[in-house]
Amino acid sequence: MRSHSSRKSIVVLALVLFVCAAITPAALSAAANADALAGSSPSNILLAAAGYGLVVLVLVVAIMTIRRETRRSRELTDALQEHKDLIQIFTDGVENSAVFMLDPGGRVRNWNPGAERLHGYKARDIIGKPYAFLYPKDDIQTEKAETGIKMAGAEGRHESVGWLLRKNGSTFHARSIIRSLKGPQGDHRGYSVVTRDMTDMKQAEELLKKLSLSVEQSADLVLITDRNGKVEYVNKAVEDVTGYTRQDFMSRGMELLQSEHHSPKAYREMWNTVLSGFSFQAELTIKKKGGEQVILDEIVTPITDARGEVTHALFTASDVTPFKIMKEKLLYLTSYDELTGLPNRSLFAERMNRDRTRASKGNGTMAILAMDIDRFKYINEIYGIEAGNKVLKQVAESLSVSVSKSDTVCRLGSDEFGIILHDIQKPSDIILFVKMIMKNVPQIIMSGGEEISVTMAVGISMYPDDGKDAHTLMKNADIALSKAKGLGRNNYQFYTQDMNVGVTELVFMERRLVDALKNKEYTLTYQPYCYLSSGRVAGTEALLKWKNEEFGLVSPVKFIPMLEETGMIIDVGKWVLRTACEQIRLWDSSKYSLPMSVNLSGSQFRHEFLAEMVETTIKEFGIDPRSLTLEITESIFMKDQEFAIRVLKRLKSIGVSIAIDDFGTGYSSLSYLKKFPVDFVKIDQSFVKDVATDPDATSLVTAIINMAHSLNLKTIAEGVETEDQWKILRLLKCDMAQGYYFSPALPPQDVEKFLHE
Repeated sequence: MRSHSSRKSIVVLALVLFVCAAITPAALSAAANADALAGSSPSNILLAAAGYGLVVLVLVVAIMTIRRETRRSRELTDALQEHKDLIQIFTDGVENSAVFMLDPGGRVRNWNPGAERLHGYKARDIIGKPYAFLYPKDDIQTEKAETGIKMAGAEGRHESVGWLLRKNGSTFHARSIIRSLKGPQGDHRGYSVVTRDMTDMKQAEELLKKLSLSVEQSADLVLITDRNGKVEYVNKAVEDVTGYTRQDFMSRGMELLQSEHHSPKAYREMWNTVLSGFSFQAELTIKKKGGEQVILDEIVTPITDARGEVTHALFTASDVTPFKIMKEKLLYLTSYDELTGLPNRSLFAERMNRDRTRASKGNGTMAILAMDIDRFKYINEIYGIEAGNKVLKQVAESLSVSVSKSDTVCRLGSDEFGIILHDIQKPSDIILFVKMIMKNVPQIIMSGGEEISVTMAVGISMYPDDGKDAHTLMKNADIALSKAKGLGRNNYQFYTQDMNVGVTELVFMERRLVDALKNKEYTLTYQPYCYLSSGRVAGTEALLKWKNEEFGLVSPVKFIPMLEETGMIIDVGKWVLRTACEQIRLWDSSKYSLPMSVNLSGSQFRHEFLAEMVETTIKEFGIDPRSLTLEITESIFMKDQEFAIRVLKRLKSIGVSIAIDDFGTGYSSLSYLKKFPVDFVKIDQSFVKDVATDPDATSLVTAIINMAHSLNLKTIAEGVETEDQWKILRLLKCDMAQGYYFSPALPPQDVEKFLHE
């Protein structure tokens, strides 16, 4: 542009000089003959003057033209330089972009700083290289660079997205635009390339996609509204759980989730909390589209903009209906007897303490009745379990209708029932009541065409005369019951102080227990537990036996509570652990290597040096701590959770495994399981016995197994006695089981024989 203006100025100047050269001679000649012309005509004089004027005019015009063209040329030159500077600033300043040119052959012709930053090459390293030099190996083989150049040449522009190469060998995701460059005459001058690093954007897009898919496919319900409650998004889980579609929520809004279980005030409280910038959590009961109720554990979180103002609300919730149902069932089973529907011993003791407190404040009295069915064991043996259960149900029903609403009837055990009577004025009132219930209980119950004679024995203790706490009152009522049974069928007895003579046998047995350890009267037997999937033996449980010359083989139900009460359980428990570890070592030294579980009582668990004793015993016998499992009932955990966690962690640090024994008979709260470092859950046999016949029992066992597995705990079913139970438990994916279906408790040598079978 600058050279074109210069050429134009030169042409103008040449023309001016040419005109001046043509005119000047005439003008000079006229001047030289001025005198001669003095006498000439006026026309000649005018001609001479015109010649001089023309020369001056041409010179002035030429000078002005040259000055204008020079100024214009300078302005154009400055503008062009400014344009170049702006382009340079742009190409140098794009942080994540490369801008460079290719010659017509596709080789790099120039290289800006942005390209250097992006690819890592200096200009001297890359200029002259083919464009394909910037592509990964796979794209070089497919001639991707050459294809892009050809398409740009044919179409004038080509855009592509893909991977490009850096000098260090790494790749980055980029968008490249190749443009064909043409000269003034339309001649091909090469290509411009603009490349932008899209790696961060691609990662952001992929992350956004993952987040979107995660939210959409989440099992949790996710719903988003604006600050006015207008629904803007619901995920698939919301549709699945509620039965309503996205369109339903978009058109009808949050009112779909409102129910009679929650007042408008509760919803206002929720919105006020969220709009104040705080999260809100609550349990929400809603109705599905079909009317079925669903319980949601819901959290509402405010979403704020850059200024911190709440613009939206995020609702996240999980369907806790199955867990609530399971919790209610577990709560029922821990407080009520499954067969009769009456409160169990635990709830009976709780109510006794509650009523005792009320009676003490009002100076009232109450009576505790311990009752059982005469010769119930005989009924079971002669007529069968089903007949025995029928008797229990009818007795329970008769007792329930005989008491007032303020009184309590419970099932304490096998055939033993308990009653709490209030507002007793005199003992004769109790006698009338006892005679009434003995009359109300059917004397004859028909079962399978057989007549079963039913009579009751009753023991009675009074508050506050016979005890001031639930334990003493119940113990004394039991003593009175034993006395009544000794008098024959259908009898009752009040507790009296001289009845304590009747416990002489128990005292005598307790004295014999003192010497039992020294006299080596204890033995251990081992009950195998097996994998349900294969039937292979998984381990054994050590069970304590006491055989005394005077009493014979005594049931653990009798002597273990005595050991607990007297504190002898500590020494006996230590003996059990040592004997079990010695047996583990003996089996380890042979080909019968088996894990073994040992029960810990509450007193042992609370003992100050339990962990040290376990660790010392393991080291003494040189066994692998992983071969030892310690079984602890769940009620022990609940008395002091923080203490239990500390003890369990200490035991786990030794390397032993921990099992929760008789699960379901205590608190049965699965939510506690995740707090404690345990490995196994042993499902109590009271649940297992009906698993093949009772759908509720099946559902409960299923829930326990699934929850335990979700916490990575193994399950062991106790008391498996039939093939049907085994099959059902295997289908429910219970891990292991023990019971008479597999094997009773055996001496060590018989365990070895059992392994051979």
